[in-house]
Amino acid sequence: MDETRSPRETAPDLHAWTVIILFGLANAVAFMDRGFINLVVEPIRLSMGLSDIEVGLLIGPAFILLYGLVALPIGRLADALPRKGILLAGIVIWSLCVSLTGLSRRYWLLAASRMGLGIGEATLNPAAISIISDLVPRRSLSVAIAVFVAIGALGAGLGSLIGGLLLGWLHAHGAGVGGALAPWRRAFVVMGLPGLLLAGLIWVSVREPRRTGRASESARFRWRETMAYLVAHRTGTLYVIAGFALISILPTLAAWIPAFFSRSFGWGPARIGPTLGLTQLLTNPTGIIVGGLLSDRRFRQGREDSNLTIILIALAGALPFFVLFPLMPTPQLALIAYAPANFLSMVCFGASTPAILLLAPAGMRSQGVAVMFMAANLMGALGPLLPPLLTQYVFHDPGSLRIALVIVPAIVCPLSGAILLWRRTAFVAQVARAGAATAPG
Repeated sequence: MDETRSPRETAPDLHAWTVIILFGLANAVAFMDRGFINLVVEPIRLSMGLSDIEVGLLIGPAFILLYGLVALPIGRLADALPRKGILLAGIVIWSLCVSLTGLSRRYWLLAASRMGLGIGEATLNPAAISIISDLVPRRSLSVAIAVFVAIGALGAGLGSLIGGLLLGWLHAHGAGVGGALAPWRRAFVVMGLPGLLLAGLIWVSVREPRRTGRASESARFRWRETMAYLVAHRTGTLYVIAGFALISILPTLAAWIPAFFSRSFGWGPARIGPTLGLTQLLTNPTGIIVGGLLSDRRFRQGREDSNLTIILIALAGALPFFVLFPLMPTPQLALIAYAPANFLSMVCFGASTPAILLLAPAGMRSQGVAVMFMAANLMGALGPLLPPLLTQYVFHDPGSLRIALVIVPAIVCPLSGAILLWRRTAFVAQVARAGAATAPG
């Protein structure tokens, strides 16, 4: 493929799909850590004598704090500098921090490792999505981004599945493998290695594409210009981003699902890990791809509001299942109810991620994506904290976790849907405005 040309007005070519798959694998490696730390919430809490709140801070704010702080400047850099180098540096940083998590003996060291992880992972979405958008024509963009996100979503399931199997093996046969460390610590050390291998593969396989539209002029857009643009058109940008960001709370509730199964049904990490992992492996990528496919299909039918419509339908469908699964009397029924809830929340992500690329001119894409993911992750940071805040300060009972898992989505789904429905017309107008500003000429 000629590196200097714009994307073809046909389906993405072989190099484009290679890039999408490799970036998706990087996304999967990032999510593997998130899936695994959810699995070992109880072992970490018990071995280090932590409260639910302290664990929630590790999973949420400790990771998100620096992610949010560096996401905006990284987005700016990705609009002005070679994105491949930014992405590779991030993968190396977060992979090392995953392994360091298992070696951290004090709470503040665990928190520092999680913060370092946030710095590394903050590079991924602005750089990767910007590169993909320069390789793929608009009519295939939602599917391409959905594939990238879907492959990444496999990581959460793999983190639970592989993590559960690895923990079982380490408990049974791993005494001679780093035996001085607890099994959950040894597992973290091992799970930092795939990212380093993948960084080498991306380094030799991916070429930096030419920026499309006016993206080659992106260095002219400073942060204050980008934010001024978003604020000036806030009814179709910032309010919509806020609606998308609220949805990010839903998947973060998975941080407490293994603890829920442990407290409610007596299932340990080695048992719930493979089962939960398989459920997420089936529902995460399929939901995201379905969200992208349905959005692209409606867009080709002339519906500029296609992404928002799919999200609104998915939110309405997910709500009853999110409310039901923690109330089920058996673990099997709980998993059966959780599967459609997770699938439909992933449909929302398959539709929302490519929508962000439509809200700003090409030269602001990476910065726009960074704003979206900063907002989503700052909001998502609340997710792991909300259940323990309810159990510790409202119900005063760790066993009330199931009620907390009912309350949170019962608030989030209607609130997010109301915001997006409120700004639906403004979203359509903003898509047209940004598209006109991006058109070459």
